[in-house]
Amino acid sequence: MRLNLPRAITIACLLLVAGHWGIQKLATAVPPAAIAPQVVAVPNISSFTDPSVKREAHTASDTVNATGGLSRSVYVGTGGDLVEVDADGNTTPWTNVPTGAFLPIRAKRINATGTTASGFVFLYIVLSLEPFRRWLNRKHDGG
Repeated sequence: MRLNLPRAITIACLLLVAGHWGIQKLATAVPPAAIAPQVVAVPNISSFTDPSVKREAHTASDTVNATGGLSRSVYVGTGGDLVEVDADGNTTPWTNVPTGAFLPIRAKRINATGTTASGFVFLYIVLSLEPFRRWLNRKHDGG
């Protein structure tokens, strides 16, 4: 008897699924020979164009990072120059930033040294896998 490797892999994957959703679900699964690749639309969990869900006022400092982690963007209340610090600790100077600007930067802080702008608000997106988990369960249950 020859081993059909793609079929064996498919069966192994179905056995893993059975361990997660139960043997009853496996019994009604589509036979491996009928499985064809398909594109499935996954719900939009959160994109970088979505409104922020968390905000934090930030005062420029050479040592104190924002408590929320890396920003999705930074609002500048009063324009001027600023020095951004990224996740790796690298600094980037921004000059002549206008009042009311939203900078699309992933910053952990704004340094006080070299910064004349003020009124910073760090905006964040908090990603949750809960919507995806609910969608996956609904799809698996035939919903």
